[in-house]
Order: sequence, then C-alpha cells, then structure tokens
Amino acid sequence: MCLLNGEILDNNDDGLKPVAPLTTSNFLKEQLFGRKRLLRLVFCLRDLKYPRLADRINGYLVADAGAGGAYASFTEKYLHRMASELVAAIRARRKLRLGSIWDPTGQTAPYRAVFVWSNEDEDEDEEYSPPAFVFTSAWFHDPGSAAYDANNIDHHILLKVALEEPLVGNGPPRLRVRSWLLGMCFFDKCLHIKMAFP
Repeated sequence: MCLLNGEILDNNDDGLKPVAPLTTSNFLKEQLFGRKRLLRLVFCLRDLKYPRLADRINGYLVADAGAGGAYASFTEKYLHRMASELVAAIRARRKLRLGSIWDPTGQTAPYRAVFVWSNEDEDEDEEYSPPAFVFTSAWFHDPGSAAYDANNIDHHILLKVALEEPLVGNGPPRLRVRSWLLGMCFFDKCLHIKMAFP
C-alpha cells in the first residue's frame, strides 16, 4: 500500500497547444513529445528535491530508449504502459500526485511513485492535500497453470482506497476501494503487507 502524503504537481499549463490526432507520419514526433514530457517531469522532481523518483523515471527513459519497443519482462511492459498514461495525463493537464511506501510506524519514506490524480479530488483552498492511500499489487503469470487461463497472464492493480477504521492493534488494515488509478511505481524490494477488503 502506498501513502500519498504530499506533493501534487498541477499540469495546468495554458501555454500548451493541443496535439493533433496521431497519424503514421507523426508517430516519431509523438514518441519524442512523450519522452520530452517525462524528461520535464524528471527535471521538476529534481527541482523539488525528490532525486530518487527522478532518477528512477530517468532510468526508465534510458532503458526504454535501448529497448526499441521490445519489452521482455512484465516490469518493462508495465512501466511502458504507465509512462504512456503519465504522458497522456500531462497532455490533458491532469494533476499528478507523488506517493511513498506506507509505514505503519509513521516514518516518512522517499517518494517512489507518481499517480494520475483526479482534478476534482482536492480542495483548492487547502495549502496541503490531506493524506490519501493507494493499494498496489502485482503478481506474475504462472506458465505452469494449465487449469486456469487467468493465471497465465501478469496482473497489476492500483486502487485509491480509504481506511475503514483507524489503525489499531496488529490486524491488517481494512480498506474500502474508492477508485481505480493509473501511475508509475518503483516498489522493488518492498515488504508485502496483508490488507483486508471487507
């Protein structure tokens, strides 16, 4: 689960011109446009003093340039799809919200994700957005599963959730699904935490 506890990046740039519908001759220009948008996001994150997330997105851009569209792993495919969604959100002037791994002890962690956020979710009068939670889960396909085809594909989900009750005791957090989200997460080497969806 990811705690969204801070920065919202507002992409409402009135200087942006709408992008013409994609044609075959404009395909490479469109690819370059998307890469430039993500690179601007990297620069913005560095300016805001979030180097870890900036470096991970920049690392994705470097790896993606070398992949040439041939994505071998689930992670590569996921990052490519979500990078495309981030570019579309930036173009549409949607807000992006940064997220970090939730720590039940209250310790802060560096940002490791960026999510496409609803422009209607926040009160514009508030200086800081209230904390929000996102449940993330990924599991890889099971090539040996002959009995059930759904196990033969990779799965990933991002859900905006609310805590049903305050966190007390040692039981798993109880979550209520609020909406589905898109975002780019770099949660490698993270502990798995049990959750309950009543």
